[in-house]
Amino acid sequence: MRRLLRVLLIAAAAGLAGYLTWDRVELHRLDGAIADIAARGEPVDPASLRQEPADAQQQQAALLYADAATRARDLVQQDGRLMRFDVDGVVGRVDLEEIESTFRKDSPPLQKPEQRVEMEKEADLAMIREQEKERSNFDRMMGVFGKKDKQ
Repeated sequence: MRRLLRVLLIAAAAGLAGYLTWDRVELHRLDGAIADIAARGEPVDPASLRQEPADAQQQQAALLYADAATRARDLVQQDGRLMRFDVDGVVGRVDLEEIESTFRKDSPPLQKPEQRVEMEKEADLAMIREQEKERSNFDRMMGVFGKKDKQ
């Protein structure tokens, strides 16, 4: 009985030592991969991806881009056929007649006029508030996993 207990303790200790050793090896590999990515100048910190626009022109461009993405998502939700088109793809054939039947020439453009009205600004502010709410949820999730965001 003692011998069985000793064998089980040794096996458990060996398993734990192996786990800890492999954890260190993988951590070293991950640190090396992150260092390589940083050396190429790519962002490695989530905070670097959330940079605020530097000036009013960048702010307006960001808002227009976000609005265009929202409008495109809404169009896809209204008409599921739009997901089938990859007009930027280089592989395969594009059926021009099918695209013209889906994207009618008389439909209003997705682009917004240059001057924004107050209602659109309010919608943009609501979207920014929603993004900030999602950001706080992201911070909370990162805290659960032991990562602290440097600000």
